[in-house]
Amino acid sequence: MNINYKNIFVLLVFLSSFYGCTKKANGIVGPTGPTGTSGADGKNKGSAITGYVNLFDQYGEPDSSNVGVNISAQSGDSIVSAVSDSTGKFVLPNLSIGSYDLHFKKNGFDSLKNYVIHSGGDEDKFIGIIRLNESLTTNITSEPFSFTSSIFPNDTNLVLQVYINFSGPPATRFTRRDFNLYFSRSVSVSSQNYDVGVTTIGSSETDNSNQYAITEYLENFINQGFHYAKGDTVYVKTYVVPVGSMWTSWFNYATNQNVNYPYFGDSTLNYFTWPQ
Repeated sequence: MNINYKNIFVLLVFLSSFYGCTKKANGIVGPTGPTGTSGADGKNKGSAITGYVNLFDQYGEPDSSNVGVNISAQSGDSIVSAVSDSTGKFVLPNLSIGSYDLHFKKNGFDSLKNYVIHSGGDEDKFIGIIRLNESLTTNITSEPFSFTSSIFPNDTNLVLQVYINFSGPPATRFTRRDFNLYFSRSVSVSSQNYDVGVTTIGSSETDNSNQYAITEYLENFINQGFHYAKGDTVYVKTYVVPVGSMWTSWFNYATNQNVNYPYFGDSTLNYFTWPQ
């Protein structure tokens, strides 16, 4: 039998090299190192609630500045507060995870309460843009009535003209006014108790005067099923209401209640005698 000692030598060299590369040293395990400093608890870390407040005047136009709105929230036993800058930005800092009622207040403006769920952590909570409207200050100074003939041929029904005179700057496209009128035979007429309602919303006059003229055909009353007899007293309750672009609710802190649109400003009660 012929043995190839050369091949055996090569095989031994290869195996020696293979095991030499995969061999591990089993030394003695050293002592455990000192405990490191605990990291921050990201879940309960406080962060800010931020946002913007936009102010609008009572005529529905943006205010010249958004500064001076007080924003506050109850955090534990403390009140966290901030004041908006000229851009309307506010930051309520270092609020932990939880739910908050944010209170927005500025003298002369409708107040607001906004419920926010805050997750805490490393990122601030941005709640977007909050709108505050200026409180209504327009007063109705007088409200005369008159009757005219219809402009339509063969129409024998008269036309009621209501002239609402009001305070403040004259009505322009930047100082609009709106009104709701409610008609009834009852002296207790109101927005909840009336026969016929009329609104000026969407048709505000901008004729640079302090009078709003409303034309109402008596036929409209009849078409709605209300047949007044000649000589009947018809009472009219007229309210100042926010202009159409201010169709938002607000929070009344005096009554602790949310006030939904349309909410009313000044009002007046008048009457006229049904003419036909």
